[in-house]
Amino acid sequence: YDFNAFSSTTLDNSLRVNSKPDLVHLTICVLIIIVYTGFVLYRFGDPVNGQAGVGIFGILLLVCSTAAGLGVCSLLGIPFNVSTTQVVPLIALGLAVDQIFILTHGYDSRRNNNEQMSTAQILKKYGLSVLFNGASTASAFLGAALLPIPILRAFAFQATILITVNLIAILFVFPAFITLDLRRRRSSHMDILCCLPTFTPRITEQINLKTNEVKNFNQETLLNKPTKKCQKMSIKLYIDFILNGKVKALGILTFLVLFGCSTYATL
Repeated sequence: YDFNAFSSTTLDNSLRVNSKPDLVHLTICVLIIIVYTGFVLYRFGDPVNGQAGVGIFGILLLVCSTAAGLGVCSLLGIPFNVSTTQVVPLIALGLAVDQIFILTHGYDSRRNNNEQMSTAQILKKYGLSVLFNGASTASAFLGAALLPIPILRAFAFQATILITVNLIAILFVFPAFITLDLRRRRSSHMDILCCLPTFTPRITEQINLKTNEVKNFNQETLLNKPTKKCQKMSIKLYIDFILNGKVKALGILTFLVLFGCSTYATL
């Protein structure tokens, strides 16, 4: 027989060892997020209008704000445990990356030469959705702090603080990166490698591109008419189906049944 001794001292030692942040694990996760963001936002055919650089700088900003949020948690005296050091930073970083993509999508659709006005328009259009998104997520974690379990309470408090700090960084610091990236586009510098000489395609290539665009536009207008009709028909059928009174009643009844079953199961 094998006997494994276990005592309160062993439990305290294991918790103390696992409560230390694993820098290698966190670094690997951050690198994966950076590579994914750079790959998604980079434009291989148009290096000037790419957004990989601003996305990578946004991820680095979130890493710094997450570390600052953990510092705020330590100043407030919130205890650290295994979940708060291994899970909370990655959750806060993953939720904040979504807000980075929202702002980059809005700033990709803008082509204004005045970078300050363009940044103001982006924040005016998408800033409110980002604010309510972060506020609702932080409020949800703050509501979980009502649980009487100390570990889950510390987890909820730290998640709320980290999400709030990341939201402040996105709304007040990240627009500066957008402004700088718009200036880079205005000067025709390449994405990521903005220190290289300006990227100016040849005049003949530009002329060929314009002629090809005209030809492709004429072909697409003829080919896309049936697809547009199909899209309109599908949207109309979907809207009529959703707005039907029987469908609404069935959806409400299904929700009430599921809510009742879940409430009965928790009792």
